[in-house]
Amino acid sequence: MSISRTLYNREWRHRNKDKVRANRKRYDERHRDRINEQRRKREAKNRSYYNLKSHNAYLKGRENYLKTAREKNRKIRLEAINILGGKCVKCGFKDWRALQIDHVKGEGMKERKKTHCSSSYYRKVFEEIKNGSDKYQLLCANCNWIKRYENNEVSEWSKY
Repeated sequence: MSISRTLYNREWRHRNKDKVRANRKRYDERHRDRINEQRRKREAKNRSYYNLKSHNAYLKGRENYLKTAREKNRKIRLEAINILGGKCVKCGFKDWRALQIDHVKGEGMKERKKTHCSSSYYRKVFEEIKNGSDKYQLLCANCNWIKRYENNEVSEWSKY
């Protein structure tokens, strides 16, 4: 089959998605037993391949990965807290466990929605803080929630 024929077939399938879907559905209905048998064979093969030993190794590797990721995120957060002064700008609270990095203008939710991963979001915030950005401040949890409520930054689910 030539390349042009392959491209033609791909474009035809793209233009005629409904026909392709209908044909596939008819095929699946006519050959349901054959498809189910193939699926059972594939699942049995995968079960024997992924035995308990390899699964435990996977879980241990995943646990180590998550532990390392948590440590990296904590380190980034503590460095950002130190750069921002290490205490709440309103009340002076100093316990790092309750300190939160706050957006001065209250656009944190919009900015967070742009990134899909919290660790990449915190790395981005940390880089901006390190470069001297003035759009972040350090607040304790109480002061941050009070500010959010007073400035009407509270989302619908947390108003109650």
